[in-house]
Amino acid sequence: MKTSLKNILIAGSTFTLLAGSLQASVLIKWGEAGGDTEIITGGNADNSSIGRTYNGASITDPISYYESYNGSQNPIFSGASNNDGSLEVRDDAQGDYFGSPFDTGTGGGHSGPHSAMYTWDIPANDARLIFRFEARLRNGGDEAGEVRFLLEESSQFYISNPFAFTGNTYSNISISPYDLSWSLYTPFGTGGNAAGVDTIGASDNPSFTGITTVGFHTSSTDSTTGFTGVFTRYFQVEASAPEPSSLALLLIGFGLLANRRQRKLSATSI
Repeated sequence: MKTSLKNILIAGSTFTLLAGSLQASVLIKWGEAGGDTEIITGGNADNSSIGRTYNGASITDPISYYESYNGSQNPIFSGASNNDGSLEVRDDAQGDYFGSPFDTGTGGGHSGPHSAMYTWDIPANDARLIFRFEARLRNGGDEAGEVRFLLEESSQFYISNPFAFTGNTYSNISISPYDLSWSLYTPFGTGGNAAGVDTIGASDNPSFTGITTVGFHTSSTDSTTGFTGVFTRYFQVEASAPEPSSLALLLIGFGLLANRRQRKLSATSI
């Protein structure tokens, strides 16, 4: 009886440990799903330069604008774009947002597309990731835009297939990088690119091991208004637990059977 009870306790502990390990952990978080209206409560922050050369240095300060910062968010990030501009962080009833607005010109010869990238550093990670993203375009009308996700491993950037959206209502995406198509990517002003120029290279899949940087790339056009841009109110990256192995499933099954047996023994002894 003592041996049986010991096995039951071990199996129960194993089941509890495995169940706990299956919980996803948040690696990066900016904003909230559905919008966080407390990031900025008075005025707007639009003085940080995003620059045209990506160097991995932070472009914003968490204390200067992220008023609801409590240590669980990740307001510091890096970026670059194809023109010199400021990073806007704006107060909004649908959720405070950030983005890089682009001046398309006002003489009818509107140029584009206008693009930018934003990245966050993470500890080298081998887990299965999940990207959660909510953004909209600056204007409606004929404005069009897209987002591509980014990751870096072994000092090589990769960029995903695009997700297109139109209008100025929020679109949301929740997807694993494993479900995306990838290409080699060279950021703005690096790897031989001139300032303000980035390159999407040949199709190539990352190994999804030792990922050190995650983020996204936005692009938009507008032929009728003076400004365009993609504004993001929520970006979260989660590391989900790997699928349990055959041994883990066997141990879980053993734990369930042992617990059922213990319940029967308890009922018999009453």
